[in-house]
Amino acid sequence: MSLRLRRGGAGTAPPAPNVYGPTFGVATVRAGAAPQAVTVFSGIPGTDFTQLNPANSQATNQSAITNDTTGKVWWPKGTYNVTGSQYTFKANTE
Repeated sequence: MSLRLRRGGAGTAPPAPNVYGPTFGVATVRAGAAPQAVTVFSGIPGTDFTQLNPANSQATNQSAITNDTTGKVWWPKGTYNVTGSQYTFKANTE
């Protein structure tokens, strides 16, 4: 014969669930999931923002990012080849 002890009776409340995910529900998430427009910075490339070129090498684009004085870098549509490392940006670059 064995004795089994059961912990927690009927009066014990379950633990609180973990809070994660969207807090406003599924409908709010669906309503906010529409495609967003992407626009280029206003102004003149090279003066008001730095514009990269997908035809340039990674080193040339990185040099443009490093020498950027506007704090804004625009990536036009295209395929950018990155080999061996990644691009490095200054803090607070848009």
